[in-house]
Amino acid sequence: MRKFTPDNDVEQTRAQLEEVKKQGLDVRNFLPVVEEGEAFWSAEQSAYLVKCSYPQAIKKQNVALRNDNPAGRWQVDGGI
Repeated sequence: MRKFTPDNDVEQTRAQLEEVKKQGLDVRNFLPVVEEGEAFWSAEQSAYLVKCSYPQAIKKQNVALRNDNPAGRWQVDGGI
């Protein structure tokens, strides 16, 4: 998760999940749900950009899917 998210977000999420575990609740019910929106090709960045949002929060992010590496494999760049 640290690859795509700032360290303070990782630590905050980890602390929230630990608190949920201490209360004896199911952690999977507290993980954020991500909704994917429209995808569009960006020739400038040679990647598909996907608009993502968290319905329970106002936080929105863009994710780039690109295959401009030598192996031609699709990779996620940024966002999640």
